[in-house]
Amino acid sequence: VRGESGAMRVGDRYLIEIAGPWKGAVEVVDVTPSSFRLATLEGHMESGVIEMRAAPAGVDGHDGDVAFTIESWARSHDHFLHVMYDKLGIARALQGEMWAIACDRFAELVAGQHVGPLRVVTERAG
Repeated sequence: VRGESGAMRVGDRYLIEIAGPWKGAVEVVDVTPSSFRLATLEGHMESGVIEMRAAPAGVDGHDGDVAFTIESWARSHDHFLHVMYDKLGIARALQGEMWAIACDRFAELVAGQHVGPLRVVTERAG
């Protein structure tokens, strides 16, 4: 939506399209050589920040392994989405599928493959 092709920069904006009726606008708020952080914008199904990062993993003695992590600090944008995510689980399932696709695409990008299952951890602030 805003920014130049070829490199992600702070201030760039993207429109993320996921299954279902939702599209989510995000803005890049941080970029490092191994990560980027996106802040959700008005109209996104969540209010918060999402970070994607890669780091050496060394799984099972494989020194070349890379761990790809998606971490989200967010809450549902409104009551309807809270019900869809927390009560019915529909939005949670769609989001999980979106994260799985992101992991698949990362593996393709680095000419790699998955080692082990996708792990999803949800923690609630209280």
